[in-house]
Amino acid sequence: VYAVRAVVPAMQAQGGGVIINLNSTLASEPEPRLVTTGAARAGLLNLTKALARELAPYRIRVNTVSLGLIRTDLWERRRKAEAPDVPEEAWYAELARSRQIPLGTVGRPEDVAAAIAFLASAQARYITGATLEVSGGVSHHL
Repeated sequence: VYAVRAVVPAMQAQGGGVIINLNSTLASEPEPRLVTTGAARAGLLNLTKALARELAPYRIRVNTVSLGLIRTDLWERRRKAEAPDVPEEAWYAELARSRQIPLGTVGRPEDVAAAIAFLASAQARYITGATLEVSGGVSHHL
């Protein structure tokens, strides 16, 4: 909210802009033991929809990229701690299998970057209030 408040005046002054929120598939599919983060993530989906409508007259588009399992430093540290002798690709393949990711692989940062680049581009000029999942097909919600 603070970041949006900070950038909207400049976007209005320049005649438009793009805001892309990063979220998780947990926003639409709550998990036990993650009640607080699930509620906050659902709130971000609501914020995206509300801001998309509120800011559209100023030609400011607002969308969300909702992430599944992505290779991050956190997962790399976990991999190295749990199975330092297991080859990287084998470890991630087993993680994808155990998490039942339909595409059979864990996402990479460049997968997220491509989604963000698309939503920020002129090719997405008519997309606002949307959620684009980068999850390998793992989510089950409609």
